[in-house]
Amino acid sequence: MNTERSQTTGWETTLSTASEMADTLRMDGCEVTTARAAQVIPEAPADGETDRFGLVYVIGQSDADALQSRVSTGEFTEYEVYNRRQGDTLFVLTRIFDQQREKAVLLVGAVDLTHADKLLRAVQDRDEIYSHVQLLDGTTVCSFRHSNPAAVVPINK
Repeated sequence: MNTERSQTTGWETTLSTASEMADTLRMDGCEVTTARAAQVIPEAPADGETDRFGLVYVIGQSDADALQSRVSTGEFTEYEVYNRRQGDTLFVLTRIFDQQREKAVLLVGAVDLTHADKLLRAVQDRDEIYSHVQLLDGTTVCSFRHSNPAAVVPINK
């Protein structure tokens, strides 16, 4: 099987699913912001200058502006994760929503699991993992807490 082709197909499928989900949510009256990550970095607690950990979605400025505008007026505490693994790549679509205000954020990205060992080990013993969204220069846009790490990344307990 052509690995490069399957990775492209996995990414295309993830983008298509995100687009369909956004359309459905909008038809149901929800305000939706989609942030497509140029890169998703698995960050373990000891990797950075702080003890933050989780998946770090690196996005462009236009997505960041739309995302900041959306999350500044809501409480995004509910989430659902849809992921598909192909080899060492995990394609992730995370829907984070504020049900009361009918607002949703879709985070879309692909994680290279060959760089995720430290994060996967760290979250095995925790009851949480985070999705951090940042710009290429490292500026944090927002962060979301997830109470079930196994729903977000493949961990073995």
